Amino acid sequence: MKILSSLGIGFDCASKEEIKIVLSWGVDPSRIIFANSKKPLSYIKYAANQGIELYTFDNESELYKFKKVYPSAKLILRFKCDDFVSDRVMGSKFGCDAVAEAPALMNLAHSLKLNIVGVSFHIGTNCLSPGAFKKAIFIAHNLFKLGDSIGFHMHILDIGGGFPGSRRSTFDAVASVINKSLDDYFPIDSNVSIIAEPGRYFTQSAFTLATQIHSKRVISDPVTALYRNVYYINDGVYGTFFLKVYNLDLYTPTLLSDGRFRERRSSSILGASNNPLDVIKENIILPDLDVGEWIIFKNMGAYTMSAPRPSNLFPKPKLFSILNKSSM
Repeated sequence: MKILSSLGIGFDCASKEEIKIVLSWGVDPSRIIFANSKKPLSYIKYAANQGIELYTFDNESELYKFKKVYPSAKLILRFKCDDFVSDRVMGSKFGCDAVAEAPALMNLAHSLKLNIVGVSFHIGTNCLSPGAFKKAIFIAHNLFKLGDSIGFHMHILDIGGGFPGSRRSTFDAVASVINKSLDDYFPIDSNVSIIAEPGRYFTQSAFTLATQIHSKRVISDPVTALYRNVYYINDGVYGTFFLKVYNLDLYTPTLLSDGRFRERRSSSILGASNNPLDVIKENIILPDLDVGEWIIFKNMGAYTMSAPRPSNLFPKPKLFSILNKSSM
């Protein structure tokens, strides 16, 4: 993140503490957007005192907060436009309805003499449907026209995040549709600034997790007489596999050793904690592995190392940075 900040990137912050961290890197407040659409009043006061001007909102109460403590803020209206093919949608918690709520919020902001400068959306985590972005950008175009007609100077479009970042992902297809839609609805001569939140895209494929089998249980099926292996590894749902909490089956195990000539069995991979819900993979076919062997998981850079670890206080994995000669 420090490297990216030195290259001039902007930052989407969700809390007071994130703002503190980014400012500690010497990032100018003009490069920060406070993009949590529901903020404590004290957070708004803090950000305003730091010189941050851009804020996202999606409800009436937020507008009254700005009227009270920071009426000159530059506001971004967030609307919901969920892609239900995404791993996680955001509309149940963030974003107003573009038809039923957005016009009333714009009119309220205008009556309060507040300043809306643009709109934002977030399709959902790991969006694999390029058409969802086209739909959202079209809705944003209509909201821009509405804002201009009310009297706002609309000039910022935040197209959110959720871009796929895994190896062999569909990012090129998503980017192509986004660029075409922006050309259609927000051409260069419209003087609109386009911003995005490509966190997953930057990080997901940049990290590979190596886990070690520390225990093994062999279970015999009394009906079929077949054996099933249960492997216990030194990480889990309350650690790097945090997204399993949302019932997301995103993890594909591979082996460090050669398992081609071993017996293959139905297997499960369980996490390190004492919680019986700490299950990473169930009923998958793997070679017969031994205690001490390694199971590898690729594309482990998003929502992994940053996850909380409340169960049994197991440590975070050690992090090793690897750079090949050509990249160096």
